[in-house]
Amino acid sequence: MKVLRLTLLTTLLFFGLVSTVFYTACEKDVCNNVSCQNGGSCNMGVCRCPVGYENTQCQTKSITRYLGTFAGTISCDNLTQILDTAWITADNVAPNTVAVKLKSIYKTKGLLHGYVKNNESVYSIVVTNNDSSATFAHIYSINLQADRNLIIHSYDLDYTSPTDSSKNQCMFRGVKR
Repeated sequence: MKVLRLTLLTTLLFFGLVSTVFYTACEKDVCNNVSCQNGGSCNMGVCRCPVGYENTQCQTKSITRYLGTFAGTISCDNLTQILDTAWITADNVAPNTVAVKLKSIYKTKGLLHGYVKNNESVYSIVVTNNDSSATFAHIYSINLQADRNLIIHSYDLDYTSPTDSSKNQCMFRGVKR
């Protein structure tokens, strides 16, 4: 009887030890409980979002942070600041595109169309140049800081000048309402 008890106890301890080793040695899938949306994929427990989407589960369009009305001022060629407003809306031309209407330039330049570019640390709107002239270009740089402060820097670039000089530089600074 003692031998049978000792054999049974040894067998149970052996299987307990083997089970513990196998259980702790198994790698757990860290993506098992992660649900990525809009075509995102899980990598080491974190969603990697496709272009145009962001947040923990790729549930938010990147353009969302820009949409809205921004009240502020514009100053051209370092002259007096003038009250101005910028409106940014979704542009259904392509995914991740927006339309920017800056009150002070709307009558002369119209809507600015661009796409939101992000690399996880910098967000900007890249405005496509609709000017077909190879000698002159309207350049726009649009950045958003802390999801509230919008800066639009615009200038005209003259390629006919020996130094590719810029003129008519304007800077809009606005805060989201």
